[in-house]
Amino acid sequence: MHLRYALPAMGAFIGLAAQAQPTLTAANDIPMDGMEFIVLTVDDFTSIGGAGTNVSWDYWNMLVPNTGTRNFRWFNASVTPSAALVPSASLLSTDGGTDTTFWDVDNDGLVQVGSRTNLTGGVINYSDPFTELKLPCTYLTAWTDQHAASYSISGFPVTRTGTITGIADAYGQLELPNNYQHDVLRVKVRRQITDAAAIATTVRIETVNYYYQSMARYPKLKLQVDSVQINGGAWAVTKRAEWTGEGFTVGLPEDFSDEDVFTAYPNPTDGPLTIEVADGIGARVEIADAAGRIVEGFTLSSDRALVGTAHLRAGAYLVSVTARNGERRVQRVVVQ
Repeated sequence: MHLRYALPAMGAFIGLAAQAQPTLTAANDIPMDGMEFIVLTVDDFTSIGGAGTNVSWDYWNMLVPNTGTRNFRWFNASVTPSAALVPSASLLSTDGGTDTTFWDVDNDGLVQVGSRTNLTGGVINYSDPFTELKLPCTYLTAWTDQHAASYSISGFPVTRTGTITGIADAYGQLELPNNYQHDVLRVKVRRQITDAAAIATTVRIETVNYYYQSMARYPKLKLQVDSVQINGGAWAVTKRAEWTGEGFTVGLPEDFSDEDVFTAYPNPTDGPLTIEVADGIGARVEIADAAGRIVEGFTLSSDRALVGTAHLRAGAYLVSVTARNGERRVQRVVVQ
């Protein structure tokens, strides 16, 4: 067992059950083999917002302009021969660089079981993995876990020890640039890791706030604060925000002006969806589900298209239209 203890939502809060409390599960909220998630990044942020119930988090103008984009891909661990070095891994995630994280999903939840980084120079199989996300997870679910690993840097052995704690401390509504989400669960994870070697002792404290929406399979927003200390010296602190969705553009380019913004109706809909685009011939239309997967895509041959929705599950979708000049606009549509 990786998990040392878990505290589910307390009985004193049963009265909250009538409200829309999100519940994250392994079946619905963990990435699957072959999934890709595009996230926009900012090198700093100003606040993580309040805790509690029915909280409103407003980040629509706090994360702009974005300073980069990363593509996170998830695969079955068997796609790489190095997975044999982490036999408990069932999934891996990578942003396409040299860093890879190995995962397993067990009775504790989503568990980090190994990694490969530039720093370590190879694959580490954690002798004591740690639970990144306790599942099922709902408001006030909490856990703590220990972590241990051994590896080498330039021939010097390193011993890693640490503690991870987590709590789902809030739920509510989240507003992002060009993106508004209901029923969002915030999960706060704090990792304190010490890497001890003959050449240096490094302490790293990571505080990560994940903002999850049920059935989305990837956090809508991630706010991370990293604090690093080497040999008892001064702490170096960095912040990073990552969120899924479209980048934010200030103003409208002349080639995609107000009259060119498309309309998708009725919204919500329980039948066909009409998409209208001024001067839309040749524009590309794509419809993505909550996991970011494209479920419909076509090129407009006129200024209007009728799209059937009978094959789509009920829920929220993002309809994007890319004009001939490459400019893109997105609208959120709910299928009932």
